[in-house]
Amino acid sequence: MRILAKYLLITLLFLGGGVSWSQDCFPVKDEEVLVYDMSSLLMADQRRSLERKLQGFARETSNQIVVVITDDLCSMESWQYATELGEDWGVGQREQDNGIVIVVKPKTPEARGEVAMAIGRGLEGAIPDVYTKDIQTNEMIPFFQQNDYFTGIDKATDVLMELAKGEYNIQNYLEKHTTGKKIPRGVWIFLLLFFVFLVVSIRKTTQYARRNNLGWWAAWWLLN
Repeated sequence: MRILAKYLLITLLFLGGGVSWSQDCFPVKDEEVLVYDMSSLLMADQRRSLERKLQGFARETSNQIVVVITDDLCSMESWQYATELGEDWGVGQREQDNGIVIVVKPKTPEARGEVAMAIGRGLEGAIPDVYTKDIQTNEMIPFFQQNDYFTGIDKATDVLMELAKGEYNIQNYLEKHTTGKKIPRGVWIFLLLFFVFLVVSIRKTTQYARRNNLGWWAAWWLLN
């Protein structure tokens, strides 16, 4: 029994150590702060501007967005880091679980950049987690690629706040960002006319080849 108890104690200490290790990876929580720039990536005025915006949003709606910029994810995936931080800190109202965590790991010469969002269950109706990649791709990545991290984060938080407040829904957002990628109507008309021309030409060539006992390509060359 003493051996069993010893192993149980070791296991509990190991698990407890794992939790504290995970918590040690996160910045020190400050109830008055929503922007944690541990990489010193943002300029002071940019950080203040973003902080004011997120604080105003939290007061207006009770929803809360926390931004964490860090060079070290402690061997975790970015989504895991964001999720565990959100759960550990209780971002948003605990009863409503209406918090959002944005984690940004800047690109360095040694490692690729990463970004992730963790959406609380209370906001998943307005911001389904599966679509956060679209927001990252549309709003953040283009600016991150230009080393303009502030604009990318600023634009992404604007979209998240508008979705959370119901100013439009995720389908409206997706439609807005796919419209420009559609093939223009004139191109579709051209492709349709070309297809009709091709079908008619193939039929005429086949008939001509049969009537004149010619090979298909010879008939095509003579007709065209």
